Amino acid sequence: MKSYIKDNSRYKVTFNVRQILFAFVVCFFLFSEHGHFELSVFLDNLHVKHFLVMIIAFLYGIPLLRKKNVRGAAEVRYVLFCAGILYVITLAFQAFHLTFKLFSVGEVYYFIMPVLLITIMFNSTNKDEADFIMTCALFTSLVLYFYGAFKSGNVTAGNILKMLNLKNLFINSISPIYESSISNYFLLMFAYFRYRGKENRAILSAIGCLFGYKRFAVLFLIIFIVVLRVVPRYKSVSNKVLIPVIIFFCLLPLTVYFVITDSFSNWFFSKFGLDFNEFSMSRFQIYRAIVYANIPNYGLGTTTAYLRANIKTIAAANLHNDLFRFYYETTILGTITFTYSYFKMSQKSWFTFLTMVYIFFELFGAFYFGQGSMSFWLLAYILIFTISIDCDNHKKQLEEAANKALINEKQK
Repeated sequence: MKSYIKDNSRYKVTFNVRQILFAFVVCFFLFSEHGHFELSVFLDNLHVKHFLVMIIAFLYGIPLLRKKNVRGAAEVRYVLFCAGILYVITLAFQAFHLTFKLFSVGEVYYFIMPVLLITIMFNSTNKDEADFIMTCALFTSLVLYFYGAFKSGNVTAGNILKMLNLKNLFINSISPIYESSISNYFLLMFAYFRYRGKENRAILSAIGCLFGYKRFAVLFLIIFIVVLRVVPRYKSVSNKVLIPVIIFFCLLPLTVYFVITDSFSNWFFSKFGLDFNEFSMSRFQIYRAIVYANIPNYGLGTTTAYLRANIKTIAAANLHNDLFRFYYETTILGTITFTYSYFKMSQKSWFTFLTMVYIFFELFGAFYFGQGSMSFWLLAYILIFTISIDCDNHKKQLEEAANKALINEKQK
């Protein structure tokens, strides 16, 4: 593997063991969580990726404990603060029921592991080397997607043309070729490469996103293609914008109680001629199963444990709505904490803010905190850390330039 680092307007070919190691870990997570191979399933069942994380933490994480200026420290604090509050709420629920549920510990692990791994990565390698890691992730994802697509036997010219019918996409989100949640991952890569000015790789990411055929991913791809060209690169998001968005996403989970009613389902069918459960890809039934079951709440992991114990189907392996899940499991306090922490983390740049808006819309209909979804956050944190560090450096350069100008003015 070779990486290219700019040095005095020339490119030097260098070998970086750490860079290759971190690229391998990120790609291995993608392979084990989204590979359609017997080997990937076998390795995932053995939890090999978690052992890799332990090795990385031992080799490169322990030295960080002695480091004063840790890159990404602010972002880590937001995630740790959020995970801590949610787990305190969880322990309060378990204390009320006089029990302890081990699955809640696993939920906290899934929360903090990705951000800690990316923090170790950014403090063990050069920030610019993230390009190489994301490029490896891009081509790994393309291989995984198109292997699954060709394996399905649906890759034909006719089906490719059918994919361009976006009306069909937004009605049932069923790809004529091969639907894959990795579409959402391609969108994160598109945002990253668009930010970095790597247009060829951004185009490949956009193609992967479109082929993956996920509603929100394709919708935001269209938005990002236009908007990310004009948004200011280093301008932070004002509280006048941030606070209303936080309030909106704190209230959004409450709409679930409205949409699971029979009256709404009947209205939806009379208005659009579509069965709402089919339109929501079975989420309607899953939400009703949780809300009407009146299950005891043990905090984080309660709904997932209940669904896997009682429903036992792939479609109902989780709630498919992390925003509602956090509200249901940790009350409105947990929802406010989660929403505030993650949007404050993304406030430094409009790039990261718009990406977080997409992520939260995705969280309203998907499951990205838990088993099988950690690679999503690895990519998201690489994007967030890259832009955050750039914003900090830009701010520092402006302050240094202002100080120099002030000194020169005094010397005149």
